[in-house]
Amino acid sequence: MSDTPATAPARWARTLALTLSVILLGLAFRPTAHVYDMPMTEDGYYALAVARNVANGNGITIDGTNLTNGFQPLFTFLQAGAFAVANGDEILAMRLVMILGWLFHIGGALLVAAIARDAWPARHGEAEKTLRGGLAAFLYLAAPLMLNHAYNGLETGCVMFFYAAIARWMQLGRDRSWTGLAGLGALVGLLVLARIDAAFVAAALGLNELRRSWKRGPVTMLGRGTVLGVAALVVSLPWWLYNTIYFGSPMPTSGTAQQAWALEWLRLEHAEWAQIGRAHV
Repeated sequence: MSDTPATAPARWARTLALTLSVILLGLAFRPTAHVYDMPMTEDGYYALAVARNVANGNGITIDGTNLTNGFQPLFTFLQAGAFAVANGDEILAMRLVMILGWLFHIGGALLVAAIARDAWPARHGEAEKTLRGGLAAFLYLAAPLMLNHAYNGLETGCVMFFYAAIARWMQLGRDRSWTGLAGLGALVGLLVLARIDAAFVAAALGLNELRRSWKRGPVTMLGRGTVLGVAALVVSLPWWLYNTIYFGSPMPTSGTAQQAWALEWLRLEHAEWAQIGRAHV
């Protein structure tokens, strides 16, 4: 049976997304001589070195001796699992790291597709929703920046996956119940473990929950904010304890080193560029 004018674009969009996902998986099965080629870059060296040492039983170190906390924990520890499975086979470990990145990349694409599909009511039937989802998945997978950052040994693809998972959870309204709100908090905690500076996002979501529930009374408002915050804290707590116990502060040393609060000319210049760019949008 031939496609109708409405269903043909939707079918092609899904086919393109599926084809691209298979091509991306091929990165993990490149010839041995090219396993360390692009998009794998030196940017991921630190996290990969920590993962290797964890898998080898040397502790959370980059040099096998000194403890470190200058990395994003969730994806790095998942990579440590890849090194443990490889059992000393470096090439196999890198292939497994690539597959891990691929899983997060594909998972993010599926979530973005679902968000786009249900973002607004369809005016032209289910084919329109299918087309939106297929195009969103294809564009997500085809984005050059995501290609560069989802397979370089760093956490970007993992972070984007959890951002999309949180957005989808809220889109489905699962955070309206108390249990669902705790589930949202758990996702937020995983996001924080995937990227520590997402703690600011966690704070923003907590404030948003207070805003949404303030008409239901102070007890409910504070209760819902507490459930969300406590769930996120419990999930991410091991990392904060590790930092506090071994480094004397919950803030990673790399984060402390990058803090700069001075009002410098370069920052004013960047602010001016941002305003100029905004004026031309």
